[in-house]
Amino acid sequence: MKSDGLIYNSISNVTVFAVIAIISLLVIPAIVNQYGIKGYGLIVLSRIILPTGLISILDLGLSEATTKIVARNRQNVSNITSILLFTFLIVAAISCLVAGAYYFLAEDAVDVINFDSESEKYSLINTLQLTSFFIIPLFLGVIIESLIKGYEKFIIIRIGELIVAVCFLLFVYFADYHSVEDLIFTFMVLLSIKYFGFLTYLIINKPECIKFTTLNLPFKELIEHIKHALEVLKSKIISTIYWNIAPMYIGVMSGLEGVGIYDIVMKIPKLFKSVLGQLNAVVFPYVSRRDSIELNSSVNILLKKGLMFEMYIFTPVLFFAAYFSDNIMHILGVKEYSIWFILMLVWVSFYLSFSLGSSIAVARRNILNRFNKLSMYMTLIYIILVSLLVPLLDIQGLFVAMFVSLLITLPFYIRTLSQEMQVKVNVFYKPIVISLLACLFPFMGLFLLPSSGDDVMIFLIKYVVCLLISWLIIYRYFLSNDDKKFIIREVSALINNTK
Repeated sequence: MKSDGLIYNSISNVTVFAVIAIISLLVIPAIVNQYGIKGYGLIVLSRIILPTGLISILDLGLSEATTKIVARNRQNVSNITSILLFTFLIVAAISCLVAGAYYFLAEDAVDVINFDSESEKYSLINTLQLTSFFIIPLFLGVIIESLIKGYEKFIIIRIGELIVAVCFLLFVYFADYHSVEDLIFTFMVLLSIKYFGFLTYLIINKPECIKFTTLNLPFKELIEHIKHALEVLKSKIISTIYWNIAPMYIGVMSGLEGVGIYDIVMKIPKLFKSVLGQLNAVVFPYVSRRDSIELNSSVNILLKKGLMFEMYIFTPVLFFAAYFSDNIMHILGVKEYSIWFILMLVWVSFYLSFSLGSSIAVARRNILNRFNKLSMYMTLIYIILVSLLVPLLDIQGLFVAMFVSLLITLPFYIRTLSQEMQVKVNVFYKPIVISLLACLFPFMGLFLLPSSGDDVMIFLIKYVVCLLISWLIIYRYFLSNDDKKFIIREVSALINNTK
Protein backbone atom coordinates (compact mmCIF):
# COMPACT_ATOMS: atom_id res chain seq x y z
CA MET A 1 0.00 0.00 0.00
CA LYS A 2 1.39 3.41 -0.96
CA SER A 3 0.86 5.85 1.89
CA ASP A 4 0.91 8.92 -0.41
CA GLY A 5 1.75 11.23 2.50
CA LEU A 6 -0.82 9.61 4.80
CA ILE A 7 1.73 8.22 7.27
CA TYR A 8 3.61 11.52 7.51
CA ASN A 9 0.36 13.43 8.07
CA SER A 10 -0.86 10.91 10.65
CA ILE A 11 2.32 10.83 12.73
CA SER A 12 2.98 14.58 12.60
CA ASN A 13 -0.67 15.26 13.37
CA VAL A 14 -0.85 12.96 16.37
CA THR A 15 2.62 13.88 17.71
CA VAL A 16 1.85 17.58 17.96
CA PHE A 17 -1.62 16.80 19.31
CA ALA A 18 -0.07 14.58 22.00
CA VAL A 19 2.09 17.52 23.11
CA ILE A 20 -1.03 19.71 23.22
CA ALA A 21 -2.81 17.02 25.27
CA ILE A 22 0.04 16.96 27.81
CA ILE A 23 -0.14 20.75 28.05
CA SER A 24 -3.89 20.55 28.68
CA LEU A 25 -3.21 18.13 31.55
CA LEU A 26 -0.69 20.55 33.04
CA VAL A 27 -3.33 23.29 33.05
CA ILE A 28 -5.71 21.27 35.30
CA PRO A 29 -3.71 21.44 38.59
CA ALA A 30 -3.20 25.21 38.22
CA ILE A 31 -6.90 25.86 37.66
CA VAL A 32 -7.96 23.50 40.48
CA ASN A 33 -5.50 25.20 42.86
CA GLN A 34 -6.83 28.62 41.86
CA TYR A 35 -10.58 27.90 41.88
CA GLY A 36 -11.03 24.45 43.44
CA ILE A 37 -13.00 21.53 41.96
CA LYS A 38 -16.16 23.66 41.74
CA GLY A 39 -14.36 26.37 39.80
CA TYR A 40 -12.94 23.76 37.45
CA GLY A 41 -16.46 22.33 37.03
CA LEU A 42 -17.68 25.82 36.08
CA ILE A 43 -15.03 25.99 33.35
CA VAL A 44 -16.06 22.53 32.09
CA LEU A 45 -19.69 23.65 31.82
CA SER A 46 -18.58 26.88 30.15
CA ARG A 47 -16.64 24.88 27.60
CA ILE A 48 -19.75 22.84 26.76
CA ILE A 49 -22.08 25.82 26.42
CA LEU A 50 -19.57 28.13 24.72
CA PRO A 51 -19.40 28.26 20.90
CA THR A 52 -16.18 26.22 20.99
CA GLY A 53 -18.29 23.36 22.39
CA LEU A 54 -21.37 23.79 20.19
CA ILE A 55 -19.75 24.98 16.98
CA SER A 56 -19.43 21.39 15.79
CA ILE A 57 -23.20 21.24 15.28
CA LEU A 58 -23.98 24.90 14.67
CA ASP A 59 -21.93 24.92 11.46
CA LEU A 60 -24.55 22.46 10.08
CA GLY A 61 -21.87 19.98 9.02
CA LEU A 62 -20.50 22.41 6.42
CA SER A 63 -16.92 22.26 7.73
CA GLU A 64 -16.53 18.52 6.95
CA ALA A 65 -18.39 18.93 3.66
CA THR A 66 -15.96 21.73 2.75
CA THR A 67 -12.96 19.51 3.53
CA LYS A 68 -14.39 16.77 1.31
CA ILE A 69 -15.16 19.00 -1.68
CA VAL A 70 -11.72 20.66 -1.56
CA ALA A 71 -9.97 17.26 -1.29
CA ARG A 72 -11.89 15.96 -4.32
CA ASN A 73 -11.32 19.09 -6.45
CA ARG A 74 -8.07 20.56 -5.22
CA GLN A 75 -6.37 20.14 -8.59
CA ASN A 76 -8.92 22.56 -10.01
CA VAL A 77 -10.40 24.47 -7.06
CA SER A 78 -11.60 27.30 -9.29
CA ASN A 79 -14.52 25.03 -10.31
CA ILE A 80 -15.93 25.07 -6.76
CA THR A 81 -15.12 28.59 -5.49
CA SER A 82 -18.78 29.58 -5.84
CA ILE A 83 -19.73 26.68 -3.53
CA LEU A 84 -17.10 27.83 -1.04
CA LEU A 85 -18.49 31.38 -1.18
CA PHE A 86 -21.99 29.95 -0.58
CA THR A 87 -20.61 28.08 2.44
CA PHE A 88 -18.98 31.20 3.90
CA LEU A 89 -22.20 33.22 3.51
CA ILE A 90 -24.34 30.54 5.17
CA VAL A 91 -21.91 30.17 8.08
CA ALA A 92 -21.65 33.97 8.47
CA ALA A 93 -25.46 34.24 8.71
CA ILE A 94 -25.60 31.41 11.29
CA SER A 95 -22.84 32.99 13.37
CA CYS A 96 -24.73 36.32 13.53
CA LEU A 97 -27.84 34.56 14.84
CA VAL A 98 -25.84 32.53 17.37
CA ALA A 99 -23.99 35.64 18.60
CA GLY A 100 -27.30 37.39 19.25
CA ALA A 101 -28.70 34.35 21.05
CA TYR A 102 -25.63 34.05 23.28
CA TYR A 103 -25.80 37.70 24.29
CA PHE A 104 -29.55 38.09 24.88
CA LEU A 105 -30.50 34.59 26.12
CA ALA A 106 -27.50 33.81 28.36
CA GLU A 107 -29.38 34.29 31.62
CA ASP A 108 -32.26 32.00 30.61
CA ALA A 109 -29.84 29.32 29.36
CA VAL A 110 -28.08 28.80 32.70
CA ASP A 111 -31.16 28.80 34.97
CA VAL A 112 -31.45 24.99 34.82
CA ILE A 113 -27.99 24.43 36.34
CA ASN A 114 -27.66 23.81 40.10
CA PHE A 115 -25.38 26.62 41.36
CA ASP A 116 -24.26 26.93 44.98
CA SER A 117 -24.13 30.71 44.80
CA GLU A 118 -25.35 33.62 42.68
CA SER A 119 -21.74 34.58 41.93
CA GLU A 120 -21.17 31.24 40.14
CA LYS A 121 -24.33 31.79 38.08
CA TYR A 122 -23.47 35.32 37.04
CA SER A 123 -19.91 34.33 36.28
CA LEU A 124 -21.20 31.88 33.66
CA ILE A 125 -23.70 34.45 32.30
CA ASN A 126 -20.94 37.05 31.92
CA THR A 127 -18.74 34.47 30.19
CA LEU A 128 -21.45 33.64 27.65
CA GLN A 129 -22.16 37.29 26.88
CA LEU A 130 -18.47 38.07 26.59
CA THR A 131 -17.84 35.31 24.06
CA SER A 132 -20.74 36.42 21.84
CA PHE A 133 -18.36 39.01 20.39
CA PHE A 134 -15.99 36.25 19.21
CA ILE A 135 -18.55 33.97 17.59
CA ILE A 136 -18.44 35.35 14.03
CA PRO A 137 -14.62 35.07 13.60
CA LEU A 138 -14.67 31.63 15.28
CA PHE A 139 -17.32 30.24 12.93
CA LEU A 140 -15.64 31.59 9.81
CA GLY A 141 -12.30 30.37 11.17
CA VAL A 142 -13.59 26.79 11.33
CA ILE A 143 -14.40 26.91 7.60
CA ILE A 144 -10.96 28.35 6.87
CA GLU A 145 -9.46 25.46 8.85
CA SER A 146 -11.55 23.03 6.77
CA LEU A 147 -9.99 24.40 3.58
CA ILE A 148 -6.52 23.66 4.94
CA LYS A 149 -7.63 20.12 5.87
CA GLY A 150 -8.84 19.64 2.30
CA TYR A 151 -5.28 20.29 1.15
CA GLU A 152 -4.11 17.81 3.82
CA LYS A 153 -1.83 20.39 5.46
CA PHE A 154 -2.59 19.16 8.96
CA ILE A 155 0.79 20.21 10.34
CA ILE A 156 -0.20 23.87 9.83
CA ILE A 157 -3.34 23.35 11.94
CA ARG A 158 -1.50 21.48 14.69
CA ILE A 159 1.24 24.13 14.92
CA GLY A 160 -1.42 26.82 15.30
CA GLU A 161 -3.11 24.82 18.06
CA LEU A 162 0.24 24.19 19.77
CA ILE A 163 0.99 27.91 19.88
CA VAL A 164 -2.45 28.57 21.40
CA ALA A 165 -1.94 25.82 24.02
CA VAL A 166 1.52 27.06 25.05
CA CYS A 167 0.36 30.68 25.30
CA PHE A 168 -2.67 29.66 27.38
CA LEU A 169 -0.49 27.51 29.68
CA LEU A 170 1.85 30.46 30.25
CA PHE A 171 -1.12 32.70 30.99
CA VAL A 172 -2.58 30.25 33.52
CA TYR A 173 0.69 29.87 35.43
CA PHE A 174 2.20 33.34 35.22
CA ALA A 175 -0.45 35.98 34.44
CA ASP A 176 -2.27 37.96 37.11
CA TYR A 177 -5.82 36.77 36.41
CA HIS A 178 -8.70 36.86 38.89
CA SER A 179 -11.77 35.26 37.34
CA VAL A 180 -13.04 32.55 35.00
CA GLU A 181 -13.99 35.35 32.59
CA ASP A 182 -10.30 36.33 32.31
CA LEU A 183 -9.39 32.74 31.32
CA ILE A 184 -12.18 32.41 28.76
CA PHE A 185 -11.52 35.85 27.25
CA THR A 186 -7.82 35.06 26.84
CA PHE A 187 -8.62 31.71 25.23
CA MET A 188 -11.05 33.32 22.77
CA VAL A 189 -8.49 35.96 21.78
CA LEU A 190 -5.88 33.25 21.16
CA LEU A 191 -8.33 31.23 19.02
CA SER A 192 -9.18 34.30 16.94
CA ILE A 193 -5.48 35.00 16.35
CA LYS A 194 -4.99 31.37 15.33
CA TYR A 195 -7.72 31.53 12.69
CA PHE A 196 -6.34 34.83 11.38
CA GLY A 197 -3.01 33.01 10.98
CA PHE A 198 -4.74 30.23 9.02
CA LEU A 199 -6.34 32.83 6.71
CA THR A 200 -2.94 34.44 6.17
CA TYR A 201 -1.50 31.02 5.23
CA LEU A 202 -4.25 30.49 2.63
CA ILE A 203 -3.80 33.97 1.14
CA ILE A 204 -0.07 33.36 0.71
CA ASN A 205 -0.01 29.68 -0.29
CA LYS A 206 -3.48 28.71 -1.61
CA PRO A 207 -5.05 31.95 -2.90
CA GLU A 208 -7.08 30.10 -5.55
CA CYS A 209 -9.49 28.70 -2.94
CA ILE A 210 -10.55 32.16 -1.72
CA LYS A 211 -10.69 33.94 -5.07
CA PHE A 212 -14.43 34.04 -5.67
CA THR A 213 -14.29 34.80 -9.37
CA THR A 214 -17.73 33.45 -10.34
CA LEU A 215 -21.18 33.20 -8.85
CA ASN A 216 -22.34 30.36 -11.13
CA LEU A 217 -23.18 27.52 -8.75
CA PRO A 218 -22.59 24.00 -10.16
CA PHE A 219 -25.97 22.57 -9.18
CA LYS A 220 -25.01 18.88 -8.98
CA GLU A 221 -21.93 19.51 -6.80
CA LEU A 222 -23.87 21.94 -4.60
CA ILE A 223 -26.63 19.39 -3.92
CA GLU A 224 -24.05 16.74 -3.02
CA HIS A 225 -22.27 19.29 -0.82
CA ILE A 226 -25.48 20.05 1.09
CA LYS A 227 -26.54 16.38 1.38
CA HIS A 228 -23.18 15.42 2.80
CA ALA A 229 -23.26 18.37 5.21
CA LEU A 230 -26.69 17.33 6.50
CA GLU A 231 -25.56 13.73 7.04
CA VAL A 232 -22.50 14.97 8.92
CA LEU A 233 -24.78 17.28 10.93
CA LYS A 234 -26.83 14.28 12.09
CA SER A 235 -23.63 12.60 13.23
CA LYS A 236 -22.48 15.72 15.09
CA ILE A 237 -25.81 16.23 16.86
CA ILE A 238 -25.83 12.63 18.09
CA SER A 239 -22.17 12.86 19.18
CA THR A 240 -22.70 16.18 20.96
CA ILE A 241 -25.66 14.80 22.89
CA TYR A 242 -23.73 11.65 23.79
CA TRP A 243 -20.68 13.48 25.13
CA ASN A 244 -22.39 16.44 26.80
CA ILE A 245 -25.39 14.77 28.45
CA ALA A 246 -23.24 13.47 31.34
CA PRO A 247 -21.69 16.73 32.62
CA MET A 248 -24.95 18.63 32.02
CA TYR A 249 -26.96 15.98 33.93
CA ILE A 250 -24.46 15.95 36.79
CA GLY A 251 -24.49 19.76 36.82
CA VAL A 252 -28.27 19.76 37.24
CA MET A 253 -28.37 16.91 39.79
CA SER A 254 -25.18 17.29 41.82
CA GLY A 255 -23.66 20.70 41.10
CA LEU A 256 -20.24 21.84 39.89
CA GLU A 257 -18.08 19.55 42.04
CA GLY A 258 -19.56 16.43 40.41
CA VAL A 259 -18.92 17.91 36.97
CA GLY A 260 -15.28 18.55 37.89
CA ILE A 261 -14.72 15.00 39.20
CA TYR A 262 -16.36 13.43 36.14
CA ASP A 263 -14.21 15.48 33.76
CA ILE A 264 -10.97 14.67 35.60
CA VAL A 265 -11.67 10.90 35.54
CA MET A 266 -12.59 11.10 31.84
CA LYS A 267 -9.70 13.39 30.88
CA ILE A 268 -7.17 10.69 29.93
CA PRO A 269 -9.70 8.29 28.28
CA LYS A 270 -10.95 11.27 26.26
CA LEU A 271 -7.37 12.17 25.38
CA PHE A 272 -6.76 8.63 24.13
CA LYS A 273 -9.92 8.91 22.05
CA SER A 274 -8.86 12.34 20.77
CA VAL A 275 -5.39 11.08 19.84
CA LEU A 276 -7.05 8.28 17.88
CA GLY A 277 -9.31 10.86 16.29
CA GLN A 278 -6.36 13.02 15.26
CA LEU A 279 -4.50 9.99 13.93
CA ASN A 280 -7.54 9.13 11.82
CA ALA A 281 -8.49 12.73 10.92
CA VAL A 282 -6.11 12.66 7.97
CA VAL A 283 -8.02 9.67 6.57
CA PHE A 284 -11.12 11.72 5.72
CA PRO A 285 -9.59 13.95 2.98
CA TYR A 286 -7.37 11.05 1.85
CA VAL A 287 -10.38 8.78 1.28
CA SER A 288 -12.31 11.63 -0.37
CA ARG A 289 -9.43 12.14 -2.81
CA ARG A 290 -9.12 8.40 -3.48
CA ASP A 291 -12.87 8.02 -4.03
CA SER A 292 -12.77 10.82 -6.60
CA ILE A 293 -10.51 8.63 -8.77
CA GLU A 294 -12.26 5.37 -7.81
CA LEU A 295 -9.42 3.71 -5.90
CA ASN A 296 -11.67 1.68 -3.61
CA SER A 297 -9.24 -1.22 -3.16
CA SER A 298 -6.60 1.06 -1.61
CA VAL A 299 -9.16 2.28 0.94
CA ASN A 300 -9.96 -1.33 1.93
CA ILE A 301 -6.26 -2.04 2.41
CA LEU A 302 -6.00 1.16 4.44
CA LEU A 303 -8.75 -0.07 6.80
CA LYS A 304 -7.12 -3.47 7.36
CA LYS A 305 -3.53 -2.26 7.74
CA GLY A 306 -4.51 0.88 9.64
CA LEU A 307 -6.59 -1.05 12.18
CA MET A 308 -3.80 -3.56 12.69
CA PHE A 309 -1.12 -0.96 13.37
CA GLU A 310 -3.41 1.18 15.56
CA MET A 311 -4.33 -1.80 17.73
CA TYR A 312 -0.71 -2.90 17.99
CA ILE A 313 0.28 0.60 19.14
CA PHE A 314 -2.61 1.57 21.40
CA THR A 315 -3.58 -1.70 23.11
CA PRO A 316 -0.35 -1.85 25.20
CA VAL A 317 -0.75 1.87 26.02
CA LEU A 318 -4.27 1.26 27.36
CA PHE A 319 -3.35 -2.03 29.09
CA PHE A 320 -0.53 -0.55 31.16
CA ALA A 321 -2.45 2.68 31.83
CA ALA A 322 -5.06 0.42 33.46
CA TYR A 323 -2.35 -1.37 35.48
CA PHE A 324 -0.95 1.95 36.73
CA SER A 325 -4.40 3.47 37.25
CA ASP A 326 -3.79 4.20 40.96
CA ASN A 327 -0.66 6.20 40.11
CA ILE A 328 -2.41 8.15 37.36
CA MET A 329 -5.49 8.96 39.43
CA HIS A 330 -3.29 9.93 42.41
CA ILE A 331 -1.51 12.50 40.21
CA LEU A 332 -4.89 13.92 39.14
CA GLY A 333 -6.16 13.98 42.72
CA VAL A 334 -9.05 11.46 42.46
CA LYS A 335 -7.41 8.14 43.40
CA GLU A 336 -10.68 6.73 44.77
CA TYR A 337 -12.05 6.62 41.19
CA SER A 338 -9.31 4.30 39.81
CA ILE A 339 -11.68 1.40 39.09
CA TRP A 340 -13.93 3.67 37.00
CA PHE A 341 -10.89 4.98 35.17
CA ILE A 342 -10.03 1.37 34.22
CA LEU A 343 -13.59 0.81 32.98
CA MET A 344 -13.29 3.87 30.71
CA LEU A 345 -9.97 2.61 29.34
CA VAL A 346 -11.75 -0.63 28.36
CA TRP A 347 -14.36 1.60 26.71
CA VAL A 348 -11.58 3.22 24.65
CA SER A 349 -10.30 -0.22 23.62
CA PHE A 350 -13.79 -1.01 22.29
CA TYR A 351 -13.87 2.29 20.43
CA LEU A 352 -10.45 1.48 18.95
CA SER A 353 -11.95 -1.39 16.96
CA PHE A 354 -14.05 0.90 14.74
CA SER A 355 -12.54 4.39 15.09
CA LEU A 356 -10.66 4.22 11.78
CA GLY A 357 -13.80 2.95 10.07
CA SER A 358 -15.77 5.90 11.45
CA SER A 359 -13.29 8.30 9.80
CA ILE A 360 -13.79 6.52 6.48
CA ALA A 361 -17.55 6.68 7.06
CA VAL A 362 -17.46 10.50 7.18
CA ALA A 363 -16.22 10.49 3.57
CA ARG A 364 -18.87 8.01 2.39
CA ARG A 365 -22.50 8.93 2.85
CA ASN A 366 -23.85 5.36 2.68
CA ILE A 367 -21.66 4.16 5.58
CA LEU A 368 -22.18 7.40 7.52
CA ASN A 369 -25.95 6.95 7.30
CA ARG A 370 -25.74 3.47 8.86
CA PHE A 371 -23.30 4.69 11.51
CA ASN A 372 -25.65 7.55 12.40
CA LYS A 373 -28.47 5.10 13.07
CA LEU A 374 -26.24 2.97 15.29
CA SER A 375 -24.97 6.05 17.15
CA MET A 376 -28.54 7.19 17.71
CA TYR A 377 -29.46 3.81 19.23
CA MET A 378 -26.33 3.87 21.42
CA THR A 379 -27.14 7.40 22.62
CA LEU A 380 -30.73 6.43 23.45
CA ILE A 381 -29.51 3.41 25.44
CA TYR A 382 -26.99 5.66 27.19
CA ILE A 383 -29.63 8.27 28.16
CA ILE A 384 -31.98 5.56 29.50
CA LEU A 385 -29.18 3.98 31.54
CA VAL A 386 -28.04 7.37 32.89
CA SER A 387 -31.56 8.17 34.08
CA LEU A 388 -31.76 4.78 35.81
CA LEU A 389 -28.24 4.45 37.25
CA VAL A 390 -27.19 7.95 38.33
CA PRO A 391 -29.88 8.17 41.07
CA LEU A 392 -28.53 4.83 42.39
CA LEU A 393 -24.78 5.15 41.83
CA ASP A 394 -24.26 8.93 41.53
CA ILE A 395 -21.34 9.84 39.19
CA GLN A 396 -20.29 6.19 38.85
CA GLY A 397 -23.59 5.51 37.08
CA LEU A 398 -22.38 7.65 34.15
CA PHE A 399 -19.34 5.42 33.62
CA VAL A 400 -21.40 2.23 33.76
CA ALA A 401 -23.97 3.67 31.34
CA MET A 402 -21.29 4.70 28.86
CA PHE A 403 -19.58 1.30 28.99
CA VAL A 404 -22.77 -0.77 28.63
CA SER A 405 -24.24 1.36 25.81
CA LEU A 406 -21.12 0.85 23.66
CA LEU A 407 -20.84 -2.84 24.60
CA ILE A 408 -24.37 -3.44 23.28
CA THR A 409 -23.88 -1.62 19.97
CA LEU A 410 -20.23 -2.58 19.25
CA PRO A 411 -21.04 -5.82 17.32
CA PHE A 412 -23.34 -3.85 15.00
CA TYR A 413 -20.66 -1.24 14.25
CA ILE A 414 -18.21 -4.01 13.37
CA ARG A 415 -20.76 -5.86 11.22
CA THR A 416 -21.56 -2.64 9.32
CA LEU A 417 -17.90 -2.00 8.51
CA SER A 418 -17.35 -5.64 7.60
CA GLN A 419 -20.23 -5.52 5.10
CA GLU A 420 -19.57 -2.07 3.64
CA MET A 421 -15.80 -2.45 3.32
CA GLN A 422 -15.89 -6.18 2.43
CA VAL A 423 -13.40 -7.28 5.10
CA LYS A 424 -13.50 -10.23 7.49
CA VAL A 425 -14.71 -9.71 11.07
CA ASN A 426 -11.43 -11.00 12.57
CA VAL A 427 -9.73 -7.84 11.25
CA PHE A 428 -11.44 -5.96 14.07
CA TYR A 429 -10.34 -8.09 17.03
CA LYS A 430 -7.35 -10.30 16.11
CA PRO A 431 -4.69 -7.53 16.53
CA ILE A 432 -6.08 -6.70 20.00
CA VAL A 433 -5.72 -10.34 21.11
CA ILE A 434 -2.16 -10.45 19.76
CA SER A 435 -1.29 -7.17 21.52
CA LEU A 436 -2.62 -8.45 24.86
CA LEU A 437 -0.48 -11.57 24.49
CA ALA A 438 2.56 -9.36 23.87
CA CYS A 439 1.76 -7.40 27.06
CA LEU A 440 1.82 -10.52 29.26
CA PHE A 441 5.63 -10.81 29.42
CA PRO A 442 6.34 -7.28 30.77
CA PHE A 443 3.15 -7.53 32.88
CA MET A 444 4.49 -10.58 34.70
CA GLY A 445 7.85 -8.86 35.10
CA LEU A 446 6.19 -6.03 37.04
CA PHE A 447 5.37 -8.44 39.88
CA LEU A 448 9.11 -9.09 40.37
CA LEU A 449 9.80 -5.38 40.89
CA PRO A 450 9.12 -3.35 44.05
CA SER A 451 6.06 -1.10 44.00
CA SER A 452 6.66 2.43 42.74
CA GLY A 453 4.25 3.84 45.35
CA ASP A 454 3.53 7.49 44.65
CA ASP A 455 6.89 8.19 43.00
CA VAL A 456 5.90 9.70 39.64
CA MET A 457 9.30 9.26 37.97
CA ILE A 458 9.58 5.52 38.80
CA PHE A 459 6.00 4.97 37.62
CA LEU A 460 6.72 6.73 34.30
CA ILE A 461 9.93 4.75 33.72
CA LYS A 462 8.13 1.44 34.36
CA TYR A 463 5.28 2.49 32.07
CA VAL A 464 7.57 3.42 29.18
CA VAL A 465 9.73 0.29 29.55
CA CYS A 466 6.64 -1.96 29.51
CA LEU A 467 5.39 -0.27 26.33
CA LEU A 468 8.74 -0.62 24.56
CA ILE A 469 9.03 -4.34 25.46
CA SER A 470 5.46 -5.01 24.27
CA TRP A 471 5.99 -3.20 20.97
CA LEU A 472 9.32 -5.01 20.45
CA ILE A 473 7.62 -8.40 20.97
CA ILE A 474 4.87 -7.47 18.47
CA TYR A 475 7.43 -6.31 15.91
CA ARG A 476 9.69 -9.34 16.36
CA TYR A 477 7.13 -12.16 16.50
CA PHE A 478 3.81 -11.01 15.06
CA LEU A 479 4.50 -8.71 12.10
CA SER A 480 5.02 -10.18 8.65
CA ASN A 481 8.18 -9.40 6.67
CA ASP A 482 6.12 -7.16 4.36
CA ASP A 483 4.78 -5.20 7.33
CA LYS A 484 8.30 -4.78 8.73
CA LYS A 485 9.56 -3.53 5.37
CA PHE A 486 6.60 -1.14 5.20
CA ILE A 487 7.47 0.29 8.63
CA ILE A 488 11.14 0.73 7.73
CA ARG A 489 10.24 2.39 4.43
CA GLU A 490 7.73 4.77 5.98
CA VAL A 491 10.00 5.69 8.91
CA SER A 492 12.76 6.54 6.43
CA ALA A 493 10.33 8.63 4.38
CA LEU A 494 9.11 10.35 7.54
CA ILE A 495 12.67 11.29 8.53
CA ASN A 496 13.37 12.65 5.04
CA ASN A 497 10.12 14.64 4.99
CA THR A 498 10.88 16.08 8.42
CA LYS A 499 14.33 17.17 7.25
